Amino acid sequence: MDTLVKGEEDASKLVEMFLKNSVDICVHGLIIEEVWRNIVDSKKKASFIHILLSPNVKIYTWKFPKDMVDKYGKFGLSDGDPVIAAFVEMVKADVLVTEDSDFNVIKNKSSIPFRIMTIVECLEALK
Repeated sequence: MDTLVKGEEDASKLVEMFLKNSVDICVHGLIIEEVWRNIVDSKKKASFIHILLSPNVKIYTWKFPKDMVDKYGKFGLSDGDPVIAAFVEMVKADVLVTEDSDFNVIKNKSSIPFRIMTIVECLEALK
């Protein structure tokens, strides 16, 4: 349980840091839906909505080109992960911040146009 709480604290710190420093946060509607389904606590839902309404949060809803999604599937990503990777590339993001270790299969590939970092790695890099 301590790890989960620590992870939530780190995630909150990172989001706070992004919002205070006007870092663009790009998120697709599919990701918003997935997160919303997994939030049970009403206070956390309110916090999530507050974050989404921040001026530097950019919400996208467009479809993904099949060839780009397939490219990430060929690297070994599965389920919804190729879509997430394609989204990150399409918005030309510098970094995908994720705790999903499945993305490690593409972490050091030179052909990937973005970095993959955990929350802690991102916090360390921003110090």
